[in-house]
Amino acid sequence: MHGDPHIFQSIHHIAENPDKVGYCSLNAESAWFDCHNSAAGGCDIGFEWGGFIAHVEANPLRFGHLIEYFKAFRLTNGVKMYDAAQFAVSRERIRAHPLAFYQELLDWLTEPNPGYDHERCSMLENYWHYLFGEAPALPHPRGRCANLYGLDHAQ
Repeated sequence: MHGDPHIFQSIHHIAENPDKVGYCSLNAESAWFDCHNSAAGGCDIGFEWGGFIAHVEANPLRFGHLIEYFKAFRLTNGVKMYDAAQFAVSRERIRAHPLAFYQELLDWLTEPNPGYDHERCSMLENYWHYLFGEAPALPHPRGRCANLYGLDHAQ
């Protein structure tokens, strides 16, 4: 539903020329979301992001690598992204974070959560691009893989 109509062509182009990608979205144009203009007035989209940040900050031995990143995720004005978190990212950007960062992130995402089970995944969906080195306002429509590989005009 959220996938770009050229998603498979984009993936094939990425496989043929991966150096062209730092970060790009595999979402449809219709998945564009401007958090600044959202009804919620920010990117928390009704979730308790502040409570999750406080939980991470209260456990520095457990989440030491996440703390600085999560501070940056506080309801930043001007966050724009493709909703649904379908993206391609370069190996270099993935490796820019230590393995311990990903272990902590997985631990945070999978620990028991009172309330909605997938709330943390839903919240993080808004910030993957930022986590992998993009500005809070992802370029639109240039941020789509289909546009990067010239597929938006394909028939």
